[in-house]
Amino acid sequence: MCARAGFALEAADVAFQGSSINVLPFFASLETDLRDVPINRPDLGAGVSDIMTLRAKGPGPKFRWIAAGFRNSSAEARDVVIVVPDQGFVSSGIKWPKSPGGGVVSITTAGGIELDILPAIGKGAYAFTLEPGKTAAIAFEISASGLPAAALWHREAFDEQKDYLAFFRGALLGIAVLLTAAMIALYGFRSRPVFLVAGGFALSGVGFMVIEAGHLPMVLNALGIEALNFQNARALVEGSMAAMLILLLVTITELRRIMPVIGNVLGIMGGLALAIPIYGFAEPLIASGIARGLFAFTAVAGFLLVFWLWRSGETKAENSLVPWAVILLWTFVAMVAALSEPDKAGLSPLLLSGLCAVLVILGFTLAHYAFSQGYLSRHFFREAGRRALENRLVSLQRQ
Repeated sequence: MCARAGFALEAADVAFQGSSINVLPFFASLETDLRDVPINRPDLGAGVSDIMTLRAKGPGPKFRWIAAGFRNSSAEARDVVIVVPDQGFVSSGIKWPKSPGGGVVSITTAGGIELDILPAIGKGAYAFTLEPGKTAAIAFEISASGLPAAALWHREAFDEQKDYLAFFRGALLGIAVLLTAAMIALYGFRSRPVFLVAGGFALSGVGFMVIEAGHLPMVLNALGIEALNFQNARALVEGSMAAMLILLLVTITELRRIMPVIGNVLGIMGGLALAIPIYGFAEPLIASGIARGLFAFTAVAGFLLVFWLWRSGETKAENSLVPWAVILLWTFVAMVAALSEPDKAGLSPLLLSGLCAVLVILGFTLAHYAFSQGYLSRHFFREAGRRALENRLVSLQRQ
């Protein structure tokens, strides 16, 4: 059985211009029920036969491989990195989302190279050095029918990009965590359920950012949680976001006061939606699909409801219009990202920064709501009135 049979693929040249190139078109695919299968090396030209044996380590019964050849046409050694991103929210779909996580099970090489697995968050990074004029072959055993994307980077450019993304994602996560704590803390200034609900929505948003940024394995290891896998965690987070969004709509507009029947119905629906994260432990992919559809419907219907209330002269709706418009905009970006092609990796930072912007605007809205009518405002005006009265009495005594 030969991986090059039916394929006329040339070897990827590691002496490319720029920081990176897309190497997924250079990979030929193979699916077999044999655990050990010999193939012709894909880095050798037509008429040259040299066998490399692929030894699968996956559970089977079907074993899937992709293999590619690499050559160095330059006069000096090249240090390069093959980057295979984990399946995240981007290109995961809506109705039946793809399973998250990494897709590489094992690696087989030929041509005298050694692959070093680099520490990278949210992706697999495999570095090797190819001497001038040499060729090599690399085969990846994969868990699905294909990889979402694969890029070849110069080592120096990869290190710079990795450091930048690590700082960017870390900064966004830090801001989101602080905003979550601030929203919950606002409950101490004014005892309203909107602050707790908004804090729950922000907390689930932080979970979404942790998964999308690739920090989930580190968080689970730090917490000592071994029973939670990628699929269950994603269903738990996305289901919580959908349920909290419904409850946020009810509380931020004070819908139960304005329209008691509709407010109570939506409140019950939000409570029932909390069953989605629980269902995610049994059927995580179905639960994620339900959560995404419910979140999108709530964002659209909620904006229309808030807009209608604002046109009717409701003050709370006026304060809620801007944050809900941002939520709707982020929902649109999220849907575009979920339905996009796998090579649109640039949408992931946009998705994270957009969600962080949602939390920032929501936090400012809630802070205005708390401080304009809450304890601090009353305390400020009480102190200001007392000092004004004391100053007036002093001036009368002097007269």
